[in-house]
Amino acid sequence: MDKLNVFTFSSYKAYLERALLTDAPRGQMSRAAEALGCQASFLSRVIHSNVQLTPDQAFVLAGFFNMDEDESAYFQTRVESERAGNPSYRTALGEKLKDMKRRREDLSKRANRPDFDIDAQRARYFSSWHWSALHFLTAIPALHSVASLAKRLNLDEKTTLNTLRELQSFGLVGEEKNKWRYRQGQFHLPKSSPFVLLHHSNWRARAVLDAQDITNESIHFTSVLTLSREDLERLKNLVLKFISEAEAVSRPSPPEECAVLNVDLFEI
Repeated sequence: MDKLNVFTFSSYKAYLERALLTDAPRGQMSRAAEALGCQASFLSRVIHSNVQLTPDQAFVLAGFFNMDEDESAYFQTRVESERAGNPSYRTALGEKLKDMKRRREDLSKRANRPDFDIDAQRARYFSSWHWSALHFLTAIPALHSVASLAKRLNLDEKTTLNTLRELQSFGLVGEEKNKWRYRQGQFHLPKSSPFVLLHHSNWRARAVLDAQDITNESIHFTSVLTLSREDLERLKNLVLKFISEAEAVSRPSPPEECAVLNVDLFEI
């Protein structure tokens, strides 16, 4: 069974119900009660009535569920928020919880990747989709020449060569005997970067062009959904999990093809 993501729950009681009852192995409620030094009936009342966990009990349960530091802090703050009697204090804790979720969902904090050091380089690199396309295509053995790269992307050879030379000056590709090869640059922009919007826009515009070719085998999917707040959080978690798994597949994979993965999930 996959570990439940506490960040997808808007109530710690809903998390406990899933973790101890709905999705739990047999006897999980009794084991949690034993860890707390209480009766299983007490945990049942916590889940189904207005009885609340104490901060100490929240701390113990975070350890029982093997939560990491961020998950534990979120769970304990969620308990504190639902226990709070002062409306202003509860509101302040609610903002704190939102901030914790934003930090958790920021993929730049998960993707331990190097970044450019100079904003001018970033501005050039993210000015058009063909920069990153050429950068990563040089990892494919059959695409080490200017001619083959230009043909693959339907670019003129002058633009291709000039871009490769600039990528070389950034230290991202190298050239030897007219062969251009990938060197480094598996990086990820933080959400706060002004170049994130450019990067998303460039590749989504390119995806729209690709979608117009009905003869290829590409996948393009758009869906407008109505769903509960809790299920929206679960859907976010599924997307984040998929992205992590996709990275785990692509990192060790030999460079034979170059693909673009665009994932969008947002509220309207």
